[in-house]
Amino acid sequence: MIHYKGDIIVLSSPNIGPGSFKATNIPLLLEQWLRNAENGRWLLILDNADNGDVFFDADHTSKSTINATATASTKGRSLSSYLPQCSHGSILITSRKKEIAEKLTGDHKSIIKVQPMNEEHATELLQKKAGHQPDVENVARLVEVLEYMPLAITQAGAYIRQRAPRTSVSKYLKDFEKSDRHKLSILNRDEGKDLRRDREASNSVIITWQISFEAIRSERQSAADLLSLMSFLDHQGIPESLVRPRDNNLSHDDGSEGECNGANMTATAIRHVPAAAPTACLSRALRMT
Repeated sequence: MIHYKGDIIVLSSPNIGPGSFKATNIPLLLEQWLRNAENGRWLLILDNADNGDVFFDADHTSKSTINATATASTKGRSLSSYLPQCSHGSILITSRKKEIAEKLTGDHKSIIKVQPMNEEHATELLQKKAGHQPDVENVARLVEVLEYMPLAITQAGAYIRQRAPRTSVSKYLKDFEKSDRHKLSILNRDEGKDLRRDREASNSVIITWQISFEAIRSERQSAADLLSLMSFLDHQGIPESLVRPRDNNLSHDDGSEGECNGANMTATAIRHVPAAAPTACLSRALRMT
């Protein structure tokens, strides 16, 4: 929110200057502007809403966004309470945590689960980012080894476009498949910056995974330990029996199931594969972090 304080102040109250940040309740200003139908229709996007404390902890909100000059009625409010429900506005939320999405929307029916990219969409994205590539076979192979991850494909496409004709899809693919060391180097590049993204957000696939892993570790150590264990195995065909607790009577606090609080975020790293015996596979990128 710190990047947009000035915009919110100017938007909601022209008489308050940018120098008045410290004396201004930013969330309250935004709420008042959004509730005012005279301001027209609006769309508010909450991207990466993964930290429940930010939205539901009143103390966290007071410390980070509301100055001591706020009134008593606003000091005890969580950030989520400032999100208005009105007919002239809409809120779009992206989150990796189902429980946070349900709390913010108030209705599980309002949640749309975003499925992984399929080959067609991944190929289309690479062609768009890299420029038209006639080498259809290698294009399909590259998006496959990149596991259809949009960030990795965008990064690869930007790298190929910027270095064409010296770099092609086939050369990028060859370099990527040389060794894990080359994969790590390539996935750690910070290419293809999108001006629509937060300017502080990294385009490095590895750094993005590291941030996610640290979030998992801080929230539930057992989930991070499970991922660490799986990283020593082959990334495909991991029998679920190897990573499930032997004692089926374990309490919720002791369990390491995907339903556990911190383990929700591992869904992007672990995919369950239909087979005679249940197996899972781990993202190559996370395995190398």
